[in-house]
Amino acid sequence: MKKLAKKVALVTGGSEGIGFSCAMSLASEGCNLVLVSRDKKKLEKASNKIKIKHKIKCLSIEGDVANPSLPSQVLNKIKKKYNRLDILVNNSGGPPMGSFFNQNDKSWDMAIDQNLLSVIRFTRSAFSLMKKNKFGRIINILSVLAKEPTPQMVLSSTTRAGVIAYSKSVSHDLGPYGITINNICPGGVLTKRFESLLIDRAKQLNKTTKEFLKERTNTVPIGKFAKPNEIASIVLFLCDKNSSIITGTSLIADGGQSKSL
Repeated sequence: MKKLAKKVALVTGGSEGIGFSCAMSLASEGCNLVLVSRDKKKLEKASNKIKIKHKIKCLSIEGDVANPSLPSQVLNKIKKKYNRLDILVNNSGGPPMGSFFNQNDKSWDMAIDQNLLSVIRFTRSAFSLMKKNKFGRIINILSVLAKEPTPQMVLSSTTRAGVIAYSKSVSHDLGPYGITINNICPGGVLTKRFESLLIDRAKQLNKTTKEFLKERTNTVPIGKFAKPNEIASIVLFLCDKNSSIITGTSLIADGGQSKSL
């Protein structure tokens, strides 16, 4: 019997990158899935790939996590198809780069909706199903910026740090229901978004992408950036019944690059 057989996981941003790797890893342990993504074609491709490889059920829902009404819509569809939810992986792309001087009210509103309020709304929706079985695992994919902010990524740094405070606060309320909530804070992960950020930053510094990537890699004590499946393996660990003692925490997964505790 696989560890997560008969359980159901909701993964936002599940069509590619870290989200897709998380979904694939959960499916490998027998977990049925609900994938949410803005890109319908990528979503269908990811869903079909997972179903063929792991022979599990997978519900695909097109939508933007920044949309306030999406969590309730997703929950209603989950009720109809599965009538249970055991795992929630809150994963969404980060907001644009830029310092304090580059951001206006619109960019702040968009970042807060996408990276903070989406977590709050999906957690609230998931709780209504998780509490029935006295079991739940909520895992938020953030960034090491939440622990060690940078001026060039003020939107991500601020909103991700808000999720850490939120998770610690609500872990006290969720605990009695057998529900844990934790954060994973990756450093650089070799995804398309990370590559695009490297390219943009290299141009700003008047360097080649290859040259800048080498410089950045040299700042990581273990000498490499993470692959998406390495982050997914941490998600699997936090979903295990033997990890029930861990809640309200934030795990830094950056190869030792950050200096914060």
